[in-house]
Amino acid sequence: MRARDRIYPASLEILRRDIDKYIAQSNTSRWVFFDRGVIDALGLLQEVSPLPQLELEALLDTFPFHRSVFILPPWEAIYLNDAERDQSFPEAVDVHEKLTRWYESCGYVLHEVPRLSVQERADYIVRILNDGGEA
Repeated sequence: MRARDRIYPASLEILRRDIDKYIAQSNTSRWVFFDRGVIDALGLLQEVSPLPQLELEALLDTFPFHRSVFILPPWEAIYLNDAERDQSFPEAVDVHEKLTRWYESCGYVLHEVPRLSVQERADYIVRILNDGGEA
């Protein structure tokens, strides 16, 4: 079995799970933050087996997100591997660059969160959201 043949079903499963998480959070009127979500999963899927443009647009319309996306770039000084994060730091940088391009191609406004304390990063995000998503 070729690597691509193994990746494609895994990509579909990731998309299915992210759609389930999206639906589970759809009844809240509060902000919900996703570390990874439907848009990321669609980007992964596009990499291994691109969807027809109309199908991709339909999925993007079906699962809308706030137009402001907060990007936290890989930060080597605090980067750790664990059970959830098994990528090397260079792999994380590669994923970050791909996702940044993907979100931009989908029309999202990216806000790179500065490398500050946790509280200062949270304050940065809340300030932008309170300002209507404008930096």
